[in-house]
This record gives sequence, C-alpha cells and structure tokens, in this order.
Amino acid sequence: SFGDVDRNASPPPSPFFSAILAAFQPAACDDAEEAWRSHINQLMCDSDGSCAVYTFHVFSSLFKNIQKRFCFLTCDAASY
Repeated sequence: SFGDVDRNASPPPSPFFSAILAAFQPAACDDAEEAWRSHINQLMCDSDGSCAVYTFHVFSSLFKNIQKRFCFLTCDAASY
C-alpha cells in the first residue's frame, strides 16, 4: 500500500537534471590556478548564480594544490 512506502527513500535522479548540472559544471582543468581564474571569470559573467555553487569545490582544489606546493618547498628548504 501507499503508506508502506519508505518516505526517506530518494526519488530516482532525473536524466534532465543530470544534463543541466553537467552544462553548468566548471570546465576540467589540469592546472588548479588556471581553473580558479577560469571560474572567477565565469562567475563575473554569471547572471543567475548557477556557477557560484561550484566556488567551494574549485577553491578547495586550489587550496590543496597550494598546500602541496608549500609542503614540497618546506621539505626542499629543510633538506638544503
């Protein structure tokens, strides 16, 4: 019966939502700094906020990249 349906179950994903989401995802970029610059440029032109939802993800990648470089620099300086 209808009352036995698990109310916490998620509905199946919409194929249209997946296509829409893919259209607004930031372009894949090997260089974290270039990805950040590209994202900021897209953000400045974004009129509906659809690009803004990826800011944390792109910044997180940039931060991890900078952190990794800093660790390499520190190790190189310590072993000098």
